[in-house]
Amino acid sequence: ISTSFTDCNYTQFTYCRDNQPSPGTSHSYSVAAIDNEGMSSERSAPLIFQTEQLGSSPVDLNGYTQVLAEEFDDTKLDRSRWKTSLPWGPDETINGEGQYFVNTFSRNHPDYDPFVFTGQTLRITGIQTPPELLEAANDQPYLSGVITSSDYFEMTYGYVEMSAKVAGGEGLLSTFFLFNQNFDKNSPEIDVLEYIGSRPDKTYQTYHYYDSNRARWG
Repeated sequence: ISTSFTDCNYTQFTYCRDNQPSPGTSHSYSVAAIDNEGMSSERSAPLIFQTEQLGSSPVDLNGYTQVLAEEFDDTKLDRSRWKTSLPWGPDETINGEGQYFVNTFSRNHPDYDPFVFTGQTLRITGIQTPPELLEAANDQPYLSGVITSSDYFEMTYGYVEMSAKVAGGEGLLSTFFLFNQNFDKNSPEIDVLEYIGSRPDKTYQTYHYYDSNRARWG
């Protein structure tokens, strides 16, 4: 018998209830083996887990080597580093979203460029889809943009950091996430930041995992 803690992903599942450990608390676990006849072994010695207190401090990067840096201070995206379409393409809807990610590196993309360079930053700007572009945008009501390093940069362990201004307002979502290079094999995903514009007092961090006994939903 086990106890699981789940931090629900409210971006997709607004009916979830919190079941998560409280910071600074301890949890003790011991196990026993029980056969089909109900005979039980003695319990094991307890194993105690202590959850960390919430806090914030600078990350110690001693021993790390920087392998990727992008300041977006050029006039266009570096095509050797970035794609403007997620691996499953712009026409597949994953979470019921209402936007079409314009793949500006495609020959036949809708005539709109969501990527604006200011000389110091990259702005990804969404608009309502003009009527003449609806067919090219798979009838999605909004046009927006996404960038990904898929196939160009990957790592096993490391540290990632983003500096960005997120978008506020009803229906707007800003995300920064890591997914497995073999995403189609139902592999783990780490949502570093999910910011729902209509909920300005919260950000969400979610780890989607998979193991041999439970579906990824778990």
